[in-house]
This record gives sequence, structure tokens and C-alpha cells, in this order.
Amino acid sequence: MNKYNRRERGSTILETLLCIGILMIVFFGLIQVFNFAVANMICEYSAFYAVKSHALGYTPSITRRAARVAAMPASGRDLSAIRTGTYDSSAVLRRRLSDRARDYMQFDRAGTYHINYEYWLDQELGGSAPFLSVGAGTNEKTVSSTVAIYNKPMFDFLRMTRSSARRISSSRVEMINHSRNYLRSDGYHVNTPQE
Repeated sequence: MNKYNRRERGSTILETLLCIGILMIVFFGLIQVFNFAVANMICEYSAFYAVKSHALGYTPSITRRAARVAAMPASGRDLSAIRTGTYDSSAVLRRRLSDRARDYMQFDRAGTYHINYEYWLDQELGGSAPFLSVGAGTNEKTVSSTVAIYNKPMFDFLRMTRSSARRISSSRVEMINHSRNYLRSDGYHVNTPQE
């Protein structure tokens, strides 16, 4: 009887370890699904801001900046010259991030904060480092924008070493080209009605 109890205890430990292992795989898998779902939502939000600014007739550099500001939460580590630092409440953090975004939109990287994020580094397709790609195009009646995150690591401590760029999260948004209604063909002069 003593031998039977010993075997039963050993099988219980083995079954428990197998169940814990399976539960950990499911748990970390769900975290990754959530991580990529949030990245896709941020890409869609960023693409909307890019297409909106492009449809209103802003220059391509402002369109790109608008997309980058909207994608700040999914842009990797903050590499800015002046970081947000410690904060007492979420209201203080929101105010600091809002000031930084306003500074970036007005002065690009030459502003007070010298804002830069890990995924904002300009890279060609084919590199292994993660980066944010922003593209906008104009049709006769519509404007479209695509924002994609390439080579996003699964976890912060993992970095991809493959040489081919893989799109992890992306979104494409299309909108009516409103700039045709009030801007001339050169895109910068207001269309005044003929009298």
C-alpha cells in the first residue's frame, strides 16, 4: 500500500506540472494576441489621422508627423532627448505627452523635447530592426493612407534577427479628397470664387 501511494504522488506532481505548463502557454499566447490587437488598433488610428491631414491638404511631412504622433503608444521605447520622467497622476502624464506631441507637430525633431521613438528610425524594407512605415496616396476623388509596423518583437527582450522585413500590424484607411473642394491644383493657394 505504501508503494501505491508513492506512485500516486509522483503522477499527481507530473500532471500538475503538465497542466501548469499548458496554462502558461495559453496565458502568454493571449497576452501576445492582445498585444498585436492593440498594435492594429493604433495603426488604424494613426492611418486615420494621416489620411485626414492629407485630405485637408497638409504637406507630406505634416501628414507623416500626424501619423507618428497618433502611433506614439506603439512606437517602442522613448529615445527623446528629454523624457517624460516620473509623474504623480495620469493627468500629469497626459499633459506632458500632449505638450510633447504639440511640440513635435510644430517643430518636428528640432523642438524642445527632440522627440524620437525606437520605431521612428528611417529604415528601408529589408532591415531587421522594428520600424513604423507611413504612406499616403492621392487619387482623383479619394485619399488613402497606410500605416504599418514592421519587425515588432513579440516581447521587449526579444529582437528579430532575420534579414527580411515582416509586417506585423498594419491598417489602410481611405477618405474623400476634400482638398479638391477648396484648394487649387498646386495645393497651397485658396480657391477664390470667380466674380
